[in-house]
Amino acid sequence: MLLNLLLILVIGSGSAVESKLDFVAKPTSVMIIKGTSTLHDWEMKSTNVAADATISVDGNLVTNISRFNGSLPVESLKSGKMGMDGNAYDALKSEDHPRIDFSMKQLDQIDPKTKTITALFKVTIAGVTREMIVKGVLAEINDSFLRIKGEQSLLMTDFKVEPPSFAFGTVTTGDKIVLAFDLVLAKK
Repeated sequence: MLLNLLLILVIGSGSAVESKLDFVAKPTSVMIIKGTSTLHDWEMKSTNVAADATISVDGNLVTNISRFNGSLPVESLKSGKMGMDGNAYDALKSEDHPRIDFSMKQLDQIDPKTKTITALFKVTIAGVTREMIVKGVLAEINDSFLRIKGEQSLLMTDFKVEPPSFAFGTVTTGDKIVLAFDLVLAKK
């Protein structure tokens, strides 16, 4: 009888049960594009990131991501300089392709020690879709939200975007840019 009671207590006090939950991006989510030019480094920021995901959580541990999709309007990216913004929107063909879209194609790994997530994403910029490995770090996890931060380098020309120039070509931007993200996802 005592052995049965001990077994019930041990089995009943096991770890938290894994939950598969739907998440959406909160308005505090940010995406930043960073680049260089012959004049100075620059960045454009958007807080208009839409994202939704289905994530399996066991306590404070993310065990799986079965779906992750998102987008942001190109013209929500702002540098604080209207001329630069206009050049960027033209280069990104925002009239014909008003959004940057991203969707997870395959989860490669979640490292429980470093909390690094590695996944294959399809990214569409200026109407051109490419696959790329993206890494992010789970910066925070609690009962109602999780936060994923990371950076991804890419070449504009890989998406058939001609690096913008202005002042009659005397100022040109570099081909390499960095997409930085800080996504705060709340439970639906």
